[in-house]
Amino acid sequence: MSRPEIDARNSKRISELAAGTRPVNRSTPASRVPRLLSVKAVAEATTVPATTIYTMIARGDIECVRIGRAVRIREDDLVRWIETHRERAS
Repeated sequence: MSRPEIDARNSKRISELAAGTRPVNRSTPASRVPRLLSVKAVAEATTVPATTIYTMIARGDIECVRIGRAVRIREDDLVRWIETHRERAS
């Protein structure tokens, strides 16, 4: 394939992507990416202070994902932690 043919083919692909007529090839579909919650969101949802959430992360009670300096908690991990720490009424 000649250079002009390659350039024309790439130009067409770029135009299709920009127009939204060509699906973007992603190795992980958005539906499979876990929902990540900030410590603040977890604190608000659980009515537990953010400092306590950070302490629980440091102790290894709750798993977290670090993206740069940001700390995020997978929603599934939070739900699992809550389920394993439920107490039944006596």
